[in-house]
Amino acid sequence: MSFVKNIYTALSSWCNRKRRVERFPSNQEAPEVLQMVVRVANLVGVAGPPERRYRFVVVFAFFVVMIVVPKVAFGYPDVASLITGTAELVFQINNCGGMLILYVLNNDFVEVRDRFQQFVATVFDDGSEPLREAVRAKHHLIQRFTKAFLSTLFCTTNIYCYSPFMFSLLSYWDTLRNENSTMQYFQHMEENFYGLDTRTSFLPSLFCGLLMLPMIYMCGLTGGVKMAMIVNMIGYCVMCFDLISLKLQEVSRRGTHEQEIKKIVKMHQDALDCAKLVEKQVSLVLLLQVVLCVLIWSFILLFFTITGVRNSQSINLIVLFMFDTAETVAYCYSGDVLSTAGLQVAKAVYDVNWESQTAAVQADLQLILLRAQQPVGVTAGKFSFMSIALFGNVS
Repeated sequence: MSFVKNIYTALSSWCNRKRRVERFPSNQEAPEVLQMVVRVANLVGVAGPPERRYRFVVVFAFFVVMIVVPKVAFGYPDVASLITGTAELVFQINNCGGMLILYVLNNDFVEVRDRFQQFVATVFDDGSEPLREAVRAKHHLIQRFTKAFLSTLFCTTNIYCYSPFMFSLLSYWDTLRNENSTMQYFQHMEENFYGLDTRTSFLPSLFCGLLMLPMIYMCGLTGGVKMAMIVNMIGYCVMCFDLISLKLQEVSRRGTHEQEIKKIVKMHQDALDCAKLVEKQVSLVLLLQVVLCVLIWSFILLFFTITGVRNSQSINLIVLFMFDTAETVAYCYSGDVLSTAGLQVAKAVYDVNWESQTAAVQADLQLILLRAQQPVGVTAGKFSFMSIALFGNVS
């Protein structure tokens, strides 16, 4: 239970610690980027000080012992259980495998975070109040989204953890009322847990269920942190390009092209560098997401083709389908937003009255324009940009 309390504490701590200061920071103080996601990722050792990185090794070892080995080595009683168990295994491999990639690339994540922080600090040092206000608004929006998402995930994980015990208790009450009823013991996942008779015997079922409780919390935490890290990184990258477009509009309105064009060129190059770092960080994770998402869809269609809609196995697969599809859509939509933000910089260049500027300013604007015409986004293993169009093609 201490593990659950640590998760809850991390999700709610930002509300209880200087909430008003975080919401309305000083005009001279740049907000801390990736703030919430770093604190939560530190629980599983993916981010934070090196001495805490052993935590993910423990989580991954527990995942192998509790899920991978029973599902792979001990078989299933029928075809429907085989399909359900394999789909669950693929889903959890997507979560823990994706987090393993982020764990290995932790140094890149630290570099991404530092580059974002430097970009935000540059904006605040520039002294432009509209840009500062835009940073505060975007940062606050990302923080609220992250908190709402992780809080919702925590609540749904609690429901998923304790629902098998409730269904087993309802089955027991049914046997008391009806002598012809058969007692059924419901489990969190479809697996033969090291040969124990968890489907018809009370003590093996209770033992397996209690062991699975921390595993379900860990799986929920790793999956939530993975999604929050990726969406947060893309969100701050979008913010960088939006700030450049806003800066171009401000320069055009104030007529200070010659004084500030060099700053904008550097800001744009920094934003492109951030986008490349984010792409390097998440590319393999997104490739794994797309491939395994399609594989899960295939298992679900096979299950319903063979057995139709029946019992708790159908519910488990529908839940997997909803979560996996929603996660893929979130990545595709975020990729679309990032690509659009990159193109908006080119549009902003056209709107700064470039034809009336000096040759030196026009040369700098042309450099920004040429860079902005290059596609910006995140890819699935360098094969394709993540977009709603890609989701439509694979679905």
